[in-house]
Amino acid sequence: MFSDGRVIAYDAAANRWEILEEGFDPRHGEDFGTGSTSRLHHSIVYDPLNERLVVYGGSYRTPDPDRIWVQANDVLAFDPATGEWTVLLEASEVRAEPQ
Repeated sequence: MFSDGRVIAYDAAANRWEILEEGFDPRHGEDFGTGSTSRLHHSIVYDPLNERLVVYGGSYRTPDPDRIWVQANDVLAFDPATGEWTVLLEASEVRAEPQ
């Protein structure tokens, strides 16, 4: 599971949930929980070939008070074994359809 920067997995062998990445904690103040890996309303799939989570879209908070939420259209991967994030596809600007 991935939401707001926190990655959690169920360990069936131990019959318990495990936090793989802590992510957002509101007790740390308003600047904590910003950035592209702390997102909501995204799509996520598991890539069994590469044993990673692949995340697309959603929105994330920024520290800019004039632009608090940003729509994301990049593709990220999270490796549960290493706890590392990788950018698979950089964000691009959204273009309006011609009329």
